[in-house]
Amino acid sequence: MRFLAFLFLLAFAAPAAADPSFDCEKAATAIEKTICSDQNPGLAMRDGVMGRLYDALKQEQGHGAVVASQSDWLASRDACGPDPECLTKRYDERLAVLAKEAGDTTGVTGNYHYKVGDGSDAGDAFVVRDSDGTLSGTIDTVAGPTSHTCDITFDGANPIGDAWVWDDPTAPDDAEDFCRILFRPGQMSLRIDSDSCEAYCGARGYFDQTYLKHE
Repeated sequence: MRFLAFLFLLAFAAPAAADPSFDCEKAATAIEKTICSDQNPGLAMRDGVMGRLYDALKQEQGHGAVVASQSDWLASRDACGPDPECLTKRYDERLAVLAKEAGDTTGVTGNYHYKVGDGSDAGDAFVVRDSDGTLSGTIDTVAGPTSHTCDITFDGANPIGDAWVWDDPTAPDDAEDFCRILFRPGQMSLRIDSDSCEAYCGARGYFDQTYLKHE
C-alpha cells in the first residue's frame, strides 16, 4: 500500500525486541514460564513494557502511590496462576494505570476491536504507550470467509506527529520492502494501516482497518 511511501524518507531507530522484564532462561515459577512461552508472545511484550514503565515512574518524583501499589497488583497477577487469559487481563489493567501515570494523556493505551459483517472479517489490537512516548502491542486478525490470519507482536513504534510508525527490526538493512505499520488514534478508535507485512499474514490477511476501543 503505497500511501505509506512518504514515510520511508524518515529515519527511525530500530525498535527493541518484545522481551519480558526478566531473563527467560532463569524462569522458575509457572507464571514466569507462561510469560516466556512462545505461545504467549503478547505476555512477554506486556511484561517488558510493564518493567520499563514501573522503573521510569520509580525514578521520577510524584508517583509514590502508583509505585507503592505495584505489590498489590503483583499479588492479583499471581492469583491467576499460569492462566494466560487471566494474566493478560491483569497486565492490561495495570498497564493502563501505569501508562496514564507516565504521560498517556490521550488514553491511547487499551484494547481495540473491529468486525465487518457477520464477523468473518475481524480483529483485535492491544497497544500501550511507553514512558518514552513509543507504542508497543499486539494485533491479531482474521480476514474474510477463507480465514486468512495476521498475527504480530511489536515493540517500540516511534511517534510521528499524532501517530506512530513501527518498522520491522528483523528486516535486512538494505531491504527495500519491509513491514511498516502506521497507527493513528481517533475518538475511542485506532486506525491501523500497513505496508509489506505479508510475512505476518496469510495470503489474503491484513491488519488494515479502523479498530474501536473497548474495555
